Amino acid sequence: MVTPTHATMTVRSVQGITRSIDLYLADVANDPVNFDGGNGAGAGTPTFWNMPFNGHIVDIAIDTGPTVVGRIQLIVNAVPVGNTFGIITHGSASIRPALSIPINAGSQISAKEITL
Repeated sequence: MVTPTHATMTVRSVQGITRSIDLYLADVANDPVNFDGGNGAGAGTPTFWNMPFNGHIVDIAIDTGPTVVGRIQLIVNAVPVGNTFGIITHGSASIRPALSIPINAGSQISAKEITL
């Protein structure tokens, strides 16, 4: 059974500005992750987000619930960067690993849902 869910990606600029971006996971293998287009993320929102400043992805929190998808693969400027985030590891629990993934201003961030 497919169970769509939401997630939050937090980015921080080198100057210390922090933004949280809402994400939507359809729980379908190989589907793109949807990003907040201004009114929250959902099935019809953009499948990318442009980094407005030089900084880092510092957290990804995934709500529990997906049954088909087990990980999210990070893609920057259309290139998979080797970072995958497990639903269990990056679940809403407070014990998520600290992240510090550098992203340049203007980079297009996207992600793909992948199975376990």
